[in-house]
Amino acid sequence: QQRLDASKKAPGATSLERVQTMEQRGRVKLDRTSGQISVVSGLAFAPASPSEPPQAAFKDAAAAEEVIADMAALWLLFEGPIDIDLRIKPGKGGNQEFWNAVATAQASCLREALGAAGVPQLMVSAKGAQVDKGS
Repeated sequence: QQRLDASKKAPGATSLERVQTMEQRGRVKLDRTSGQISVVSGLAFAPASPSEPPQAAFKDAAAAEEVIADMAALWLLFEGPIDIDLRIKPGKGGNQEFWNAVATAQASCLREALGAAGVPQLMVSAKGAQVDKGS
């Protein structure tokens, strides 16, 4: 009987339930008007140091993996392009070029992680930049 009831549901209702389940986990939020996915928690990058080349690594790989799994699951529901626009606040030291390079590395890292989670790389574009002062 449960299978019969489930088969009578509209596909959109099932997708909405899946989105709500993912949002209840508290890692991602989907703007249902724009399609924008916002990361709520769990996707922090390790601090960058101007004394080292710009690089990106997740601060907590297990937590990041859960966020990325949610993002990939959202992509599977809609199968549209993902445009990553990652913004960071510059840390101490370094110049604008360095912090933009760090943001770009972090955006690329996220793009690669989404690819490893099953999102085709052709569907993901990534860019990163530092937040303008005063923003």
